[in-house]
Amino acid sequence: MKGEEGMATLEDGKPYWRTNLAVVWFSQFVSMIGFALSLPFGPFYIRQLLERAQVPAAELDNQVKLYAALSVACASFMMAVIAPVWGVVADRFGRKPMLIRANLGAAVMIALMGYAPNIECFLVYRGFQGLFSGTITAAMTLVAGCTPSGRQGIALGLLSAGVFSGDVAGQFIGGVLAEQYGYRVTFSIGACLLAASGVLVLLLAREEHRTKVRQAVEGGRRRLFAFLEYVRPCLPLYAAVFLVAMSRVFDNSQFPLYIEFLNGGPSVPGKEVWTGRVAGVASIGAMLSGFFIGRLLDRFRPQRVAYAAACGACLMMLAIGLLPPQLRDWERLLGAFTLFGHTFSENVAPAVLMMLPLRFLMISCVAGLEPVVNVWLSKSTVAEHRGVVFGCAVTFRSMGFVVGPMLSGMVSMALGVQYVFLVGPVLFLLLVPLFALVASLVRRRDAAP
Repeated sequence: MKGEEGMATLEDGKPYWRTNLAVVWFSQFVSMIGFALSLPFGPFYIRQLLERAQVPAAELDNQVKLYAALSVACASFMMAVIAPVWGVVADRFGRKPMLIRANLGAAVMIALMGYAPNIECFLVYRGFQGLFSGTITAAMTLVAGCTPSGRQGIALGLLSAGVFSGDVAGQFIGGVLAEQYGYRVTFSIGACLLAASGVLVLLLAREEHRTKVRQAVEGGRRRLFAFLEYVRPCLPLYAAVFLVAMSRVFDNSQFPLYIEFLNGGPSVPGKEVWTGRVAGVASIGAMLSGFFIGRLLDRFRPQRVAYAAACGACLMMLAIGLLPPQLRDWERLLGAFTLFGHTFSENVAPAVLMMLPLRFLMISCVAGLEPVVNVWLSKSTVAEHRGVVFGCAVTFRSMGFVVGPMLSGMVSMALGVQYVFLVGPVLFLLLVPLFALVASLVRRRDAAP
């Protein structure tokens, strides 16, 4: 697939694209540590806020599930509303300012979340975080705008690996900090790291950007028609973006509660540490997958990678829903062996340990979905319009982030948290025919004169 087409596109980027990739990669690594120090443990923080508000014990579990889903959904909804606006601003004034804005906006909101006096304030701050942040899309747009077309796959794959690398470090560290020092400390440290990431981009990233963009296309059409002209061909891709996002985050809001369930319930210590460890091990898989898949996308048809990733994620999520609950009561099975300095029989249930390889494999597959769609979007769009096209993609992605957690929250409240991992595989399976449709439309468009 690379061949003559790949060689012909090596000259269309900027000479500093490698430097920008390195700077933005490290910036995202630091940013994701900042996010992962606190946000993955949101359900436990929500329980703390509800207990402080003296919510009756009979209602507490369902309210934790509800607010955990709402906290993810409200941030994603606000991001969906504002993303096209940020995309237009990025095309007009540059992608670098948008990445700086995303980091600093997230830093302020996460700091405020750590000091939220009640659950209502926490949800408001979470919503404003979605309004002002969005570091991943801003970073990908900046990198895609200066990278040669023949290197888009490896560049975006490496950037995805940087995102998941930060997740690894942040969730391992965050679990320990949350258990030892409390949630307020982890939120504060995370905010400082996000602010530092914004300063790093300000000082080291480069961008050559015109302050004005073309206001219309051929024939002097009005701006609205110009906007529709370069967004309309991406609509099938946007449908894929929505379903990928919905599938990818379907279990996120309930995942800490599932670890808590497998480990014996809210009263059993260690839920923060082991939530961080399972999520961190999973992020290692995503990081390795990012390096590997980035190279595959520059050499093979994207849909082949997408089919394999979707089917693998479906099977692994189904295994997570079926196998660990069978081991919940086998706490003495593994004796006194230790992992990370902890004794299995005293500190963690075998079911949680089974989550380590299963979650690793599942997230390794899930991580292959996003780069495929990003490469399709990037290669389907001229450079001067990538900001608004990626901005609209954020809207669809964010709507998936809204629908996924809300649907999983309803499943968890109605049937139990373990059923989230039995419904989720269906979403990954639906991606296969959708990717086939998108690939067919892309091929037909590329073949057109």
